[in-house]
Amino acid sequence: HVFHDDKCNPSKGSQIVLSEMSSGNTYIALGGGGCSKVCASESNVATSIRLPFLSYECPSDFDPKLSDTNTYPDLTRMGTVTTPVIDVMRQMGDKHGWDHIIIVSGDRGKYKELADERLQNFQELRFTSEYMSAEEDNWQSIQQVMSDIKESTKGKNRTVFFIGTEKLFRKLICASIT
Repeated sequence: HVFHDDKCNPSKGSQIVLSEMSSGNTYIALGGGGCSKVCASESNVATSIRLPFLSYECPSDFDPKLSDTNTYPDLTRMGTVTTPVIDVMRQMGDKHGWDHIIIVSGDRGKYKELADERLQNFQELRFTSEYMSAEEDNWQSIQQVMSDIKESTKGKNRTVFFIGTEKLFRKLICASIT
């Protein structure tokens, strides 16, 4: 097994695949893509070098074209479809009286596009919403985000929609109780 982080960058993902293949190593398949743009790019590279591509992610709700087996004939996706999350948020909001959702993510450069989509989704569902981000390896940044959330939600329901790594999620939880 060889693991590389493409940082959700399609150019870097394709570069990694091509570099590994040209290094003389023998591969039987490519696996593990998680970002739709990278999945699309790596799938095209994998097809051109006749390498099967398996992924537990490549979520179709972010790029429905990934379901097109004519466009991506060698991509096998095994991930969870997350489209229902938005509808579930509305149902939970109705049940629990939510009216405002704060979206918190890690690296703004990596997650802003998805956060903006979620902002729009929530607003279409009649929630007010806002977006904040924290630097994953900067404890002060994480504490500041949680402090801002606590301050802006005093005496109100606090509904946070998180986008990012489990590592950051755990840090945000710790920061929420300090």
